[in-house]
Amino acid sequence: MLAERAGLRIHEVPVDWVDDPDSRVDIVRTAVEDLHGIRRLRRGLAHRTIPVGEVTDAVRRVRGGVPVRCDASRS
Repeated sequence: MLAERAGLRIHEVPVDWVDDPDSRVDIVRTAVEDLHGIRRLRRGLAHRTIPVGEVTDAVRRVRGGVPVRCDASRS
């Protein structure tokens, strides 16, 4: 969400997944933590405490002032 708001392009990169039966990931805890992170991000965007404009400006500086596309309707 943050990258899209900042006008960055999102690219999906395929990965080769190898299942490890000895994995120690707690799926429920990880999912709950991810949901809390999404909630914090949405709250920060809603209250404008996340400096999206600064990220956009930094991207423009790196790209030599070329405007980047920002499609806020997708968020």
